[in-house]
Amino acid sequence: MNYYYYQRAKNMTSIEEKLTQLNKQVVALFQNQKYSEAIEMGKQALELGKVQLGHKHPNTISALNNLTLLYDRVGDHARAEPLRQWNLQILNTTLEPQTA
Repeated sequence: MNYYYYQRAKNMTSIEEKLTQLNKQVVALFQNQKYSEAIEMGKQALELGKVQLGHKHPNTISALNNLTLLYDRVGDHARAEPLRQWNLQILNTTLEPQTA
C-alpha cells in the first residue's frame, strides 16, 4: 500500500472514531434529557459525517437518526421530517435491486 492510501485510510479511521464518539455523546446527553446540548452536538456529528464520510456511511446515518429522534423528542417535527425523508431516501437507494 502506498503512503497516500495509507494516510487516507488512517485519516478515515480517525474520522470514523471521532464520529462514533460524537454519536455516543449525543446519546448520553439524550438519556440525561439535555436535549438542546444533544441537538447541537448532533448537528456537528451529522455535518462531520456528511462532509468527511459521505451520506451513506453507517456513522453518518446514525448521526442522522439521532438528530431526527432528538427533534421529535422536543416536538420540533418540522425539523425532524426532512431528516426522516432523507433517511428514507438513503434506505430506498441502498436497498434498490442491482441490475446487471
